[in-house]
This record gives sequence, structure tokens and C-alpha cells, in this order.
Amino acid sequence: MLQEVGVALTAAAGPDAEELRGWITQPSMAHGGESMPWSTLREQHPYLREEPGEAWFFPREGVLDVHAILHAFLHQAQLAGVECRYRHRVTELLQDSDGVHGVRTAQGDFHAPAVVLAEGGWAGGLLPASRSRSLVPHRRHLIVSAADASIDPTAPVVWNQGAEEFYIRPESGGLLLSPCDHVPVDPQDGEVLDREVLTLAAEKAMKWLPGLPDLAAAHAWAGMRTFPVQGGFQLGADPQHRGLFWCAGLGGHGITCAPAVGRRTARQILEACPEISGDPVMA
Repeated sequence: MLQEVGVALTAAAGPDAEELRGWITQPSMAHGGESMPWSTLREQHPYLREEPGEAWFFPREGVLDVHAILHAFLHQAQLAGVECRYRHRVTELLQDSDGVHGVRTAQGDFHAPAVVLAEGGWAGGLLPASRSRSLVPHRRHLIVSAADASIDPTAPVVWNQGAEEFYIRPESGGLLLSPCDHVPVDPQDGEVLDREVLTLAAEKAMKWLPGLPDLAAAHAWAGMRTFPVQGGFQLGADPQHRGLFWCAGLGGHGITCAPAVGRRTARQILEACPEISGDPVMA
């Protein structure tokens, strides 16, 4: 489910390049990365601008097939006997003096000794008074260009860091690109396109991809990455509500960290709630 095309982290010459070099060369951060001449990167992406900046290549990294991973999780869960309920919007938590013991939906109540908040940008909405667990969704736009014969489908991901942050990778015969916008939004607005950001994406594309002056957008969309106000992932038991557990605020790392985060959360639930004989309800 990982296509190993490699990932190149880059930065324009100047302070951004120095910061990237300092970060990459830390022993704890290297992970097999190697310095790459910008000219070599342009052999794989010949339409990139010429730049005396930094490029670091990670050959064993690549692109995750999110659709395949999601459906593999669902398939294995169903094989294990998990019952998935769709279109059951959770409206509130069921709780009393002993703690949380289920969820209420428009289709009825569901009772369980443990409830997991794993709703992405909406995860903090059921406990608005819990300031210590507040989460902020941030919107990010993605655009897929029209197909172009000059784009090599096996070329690596390029993620430029710093003030000129910009992301590209081959996709569907063209390029998937992002201006790497990071704007706080209400969750209901997380998928609403912002025309000003699309204009910014076009400006960055013209700057970083001068070899593709007529590159046209085929389609665009926006999604959310949710971050806790205090930083870090929001995982584990809620300190104020017995039976409530968090699995949220992964800040764009959700699909990458999902297997480890899921195992960790399940282990914490079983340790905290020994009376559980089945799976907890996932809200």
C-alpha cells in the first residue's frame, strides 16, 4: 500500500535551506535521507525552476494508498465481527455521575463501557467545555492538474519547506500540488474551496514550475488536518470523564500513524476498563 517513489524535501537558498539542513542532519531525524544536487532533482522533474537550494532525498518513502488502507481496515474489522453503522450522526454523549457510557444518535442510543472520540475535526464538539482537549481544524487545498506528457509518473514527491512551502507529486498523468495552506476553520467549512488560496496555488505553480507554463487544473478540493491547541496528538483517557478516550488531533499524520495509534488506544481501553469483553464504541 506504499508506492516507494521516494520523497525529496527541498528548500530555497538562504535561511530556509540552512534550517532544513540543520533539521535533516540531526541523528534522530535522518532516517536514510541523503543530500541530492538540485540538478539531479531537475532530471526527474525537468520543469522545476533552477535553484541553488537544498534537496534531501529519502528513497524508501513514497505515497500511501489511502483508499486501500481504509478499506483494508474496514475489511479486517468486519472479519473480526465488528458491526459498522453508517449515517448515524452522534448528537451527544451518554453520561452520568459514573462517567460516559455510550452515545446518542438520531437512530437511537448505543451503550458501551468505553467511547472513543475519533472524529477528526469534529472530535472536540461533544465536550465544548473541555478546554484542555480543544482541537482546531486547519484547511489545506489540493489540486490535480491536467495530464502532461512531460511528467514522469515515477518521479518522486517534492515538498519544498519554509516560507515558500509547496508540494507536488505525479498523479493521474499530471501533478497533484498544494500551496500548503494552513488556515483554522470551523469543521463544517473544512471542505469549502477558498478562491484566494487557489489563486495562491497558481502563483506558486508559476514560480516553482516554470517548465509547465500552460499547466491547467483538472479538479481541486480541500480537506482538514486537526491540531490540539496545546500541541501533540490527543490520545488516551480523558482526565475528567471516565469511559471516554481520545484518538484525535493527529495533525495530518492520521493515515500514517493509524495502526500504531489504534493499537495504543485499544490497549489503554482494555487496561482501564477490564470489564470490556468486546470492542468499544467508536464515535
